[in-house]
Amino acid sequence: MLTRRKFLTMSSGLLAGAMLSACISMENEKPEPKDVVIPAAEVPQAGEAPLQKQSERFFVIHNDDGLLAFSARCTHQSCNVGWEAGRDEFHCPCHGSIFNRHGERTAGPAPRPLDLLALAVGPDGGLVVTTGTATERDEWRPGQSVPLT
Repeated sequence: MLTRRKFLTMSSGLLAGAMLSACISMENEKPEPKDVVIPAAEVPQAGEAPLQKQSERFFVIHNDDGLLAFSARCTHQSCNVGWEAGRDEFHCPCHGSIFNRHGERTAGPAPRPLDLLALAVGPDGGLVVTTGTATERDEWRPGQSVPLT
């Protein structure tokens, strides 16, 4: 005979399993690589706030040493980071990780810098950012920036 207690115990276990499996599948979901074209007129100048492409979940930032394209996903638990213009840094609203203009973690629980996306400069000064294939890194190195020629 199925008692109320057994029914509730079994139901709780099934619900917990379904929720865990949904979380795991969302975390492992990888978008298909796609090239996003950014016209030259939209490319930020050196030192300006980054260009944010919310629909594609990335930023393009222009530093003195060149351009970088970052995934907007925090490396802690994949929340979307946002740009804090007054502080000149990226902030994760979920757990407080902070990243500088090169995507390096300066505070919070994130284990590494923001992931890089492939970036190419076209002959007209426009950019092509390849999404869906983010590169993990341990630290920022000067060779990661792409010069705008």
